[in-house]
Amino acid sequence: MADLKSTNNAVRKAAIENLDRMGPKAIDVVPSLLEVLKEVSKQKNPYPRIDIIHALGNIGPVTDEVVSAIAGFLN
Repeated sequence: MADLKSTNNAVRKAAIENLDRMGPKAIDVVPSLLEVLKEVSKQKNPYPRIDIIHALGNIGPVTDEVVSAIAGFLN
């Protein structure tokens, strides 16, 4: 999903929200969400991270990779 890699925050946020609404149907995009989570974790604004974590929870299932990425964000 190209919109996840957009430098436009509004476009990226809309993409994350769409994936969040899709729930389990968006399972194939989890690796991309994890990449974006790592990228935005360097930003001061916490909302992109919160949106991604929320989407990951709705998409499920919670794998070791997802838990590790979220734990890394918390440190």
